[in-house]
Amino acid sequence: MHIHIDRVFTTVARNLGLKDFSRYTNNFIEWAYEAEKLIGSRDTFVQKEATYSATGAKATGTITFTDVPVSGDSITLNGVKLYFRNSADLGQAKSPNEIEIGQNFVTTLDNATAQYGLIQSLKGGIGGGGTTGTYTDSAIYSYPEALNVADYSISLSTGDDMITDGDFSSSSAWSVGTNWTIGSGVATHASGTSGYLRQDGLTFVEGKTYSITFDISSWTGGDLLLGNHLPDTTGGNDDNLTLTTGATTGDTITRYWKQGPTNTNQLSLWGSTAFDGTIDNIVVKKVNSEDLTITSKEIGNKGNEYTLASDNANAKVSGLSLTGGKDIFRNQQLTLPENNVKLLGVRVGTASTKNQHYELRRGSGPHRERIGRDNNDTKQRAFRYYVNGNRLNIQHDEVDEITISYLAYPVDLRGWPKIKEGHETAVAQYIMWQMKLIEFYNGKLPQYITKELEKRWYYLCGKARGDDGMPTSDELKQIGNMWNTLLPIKSSNGLINM
Repeated sequence: MHIHIDRVFTTVARNLGLKDFSRYTNNFIEWAYEAEKLIGSRDTFVQKEATYSATGAKATGTITFTDVPVSGDSITLNGVKLYFRNSADLGQAKSPNEIEIGQNFVTTLDNATAQYGLIQSLKGGIGGGGTTGTYTDSAIYSYPEALNVADYSISLSTGDDMITDGDFSSSSAWSVGTNWTIGSGVATHASGTSGYLRQDGLTFVEGKTYSITFDISSWTGGDLLLGNHLPDTTGGNDDNLTLTTGATTGDTITRYWKQGPTNTNQLSLWGSTAFDGTIDNIVVKKVNSEDLTITSKEIGNKGNEYTLASDNANAKVSGLSLTGGKDIFRNQQLTLPENNVKLLGVRVGTASTKNQHYELRRGSGPHRERIGRDNNDTKQRAFRYYVNGNRLNIQHDEVDEITISYLAYPVDLRGWPKIKEGHETAVAQYIMWQMKLIEFYNGKLPQYITKELEKRWYYLCGKARGDDGMPTSDELKQIGNMWNTLLPIKSSNGLINM
């Protein structure tokens, strides 16, 4: 496990009595990196893989929502924890790391009319998934270093259309109430008396989310409502949903609702007393799920480090991080990662048209140009590579994708080095020694103090290496088994302990 370097900073500041260490931060970062390189134990660095192709690729991932989150549930995007809250909770879900829970999970993810939904907070805009305007207290503005490295979008997975004759080519499937008429492929309601437009024989399931889409051919006043489909909040029948809020003539309207306990066998539309309008092309579908898709803004392996997590039973992450990010591999060359410490291996990538997973060997000969060519001297056929500076060169013509394994120095979102847990004291000691050396070089500190700091650094450096190299309990058990017998020992379940 690796921890943020800030913990080391506070240790140094406390030990040296520094009230404000911000002006030393750049030096602290460099010295911390030096200390970890000098410790250099097996656990100091992390093993990573990076893939390269001709075009590269952006890393992607999804979080799939299947129902409304419970207040207090959260998802974590690249280290930023976003909580779902009811508007009645403390703070009214208006903090940058809070998302207001809507009537259904669709409006929870995309809701420009309330405080704002998840996509608005991640895109910082108002309306239509965050395309215009700004929310200054949204998550994207409060945590830009973590969230602004990716683009965000949402998409629905829906069932089949539940409605028959939604285009009103026939009126046989519809029950028509007062002031409603069906003809010429449309349904029209005249103002004066409220009336229903209903289709029976349907199956709505309480608690599930549904969508309705329709066209407004003309509209001069009043409202069209989805009648008594929402769960009751007033103590009477199930609540209505006003479908024409913010609409105008010529619009195509889409609304979502979470079904209540009544009207589960029918679609009931009500024209208000003042509703004077014509509608067409009604489509009603069950919403099965909604995906929040995260796509890295930049091509490359770095996007794969964007982490995902969820403690929400109704939100499933596609993986612990984004996947699929690839850097660019052209002309049989690739640039090694900036945080590469040691190259461990090179193989042909999974998507290569030939020789998938073939392991390449590092060239041991003095020749670094074309070797292993075929007999007509046109193509290179050696499964070898060599490293020149920060570039890796492949000596084979038919390789479309390369995957490398390497030891990397872990860094946080700021690009600052992370410290192996257990190395904090040693790294802090190295930083203090380097700071006091400056005073010694300037004639402001006696040498014995810097020598004492140096001596303790070497002791703590060795201790950190020793602690990392100490076998675990399982490893000690394996060593004991090998030491005490030449025969494998079987456990109670019949497996062999090696």
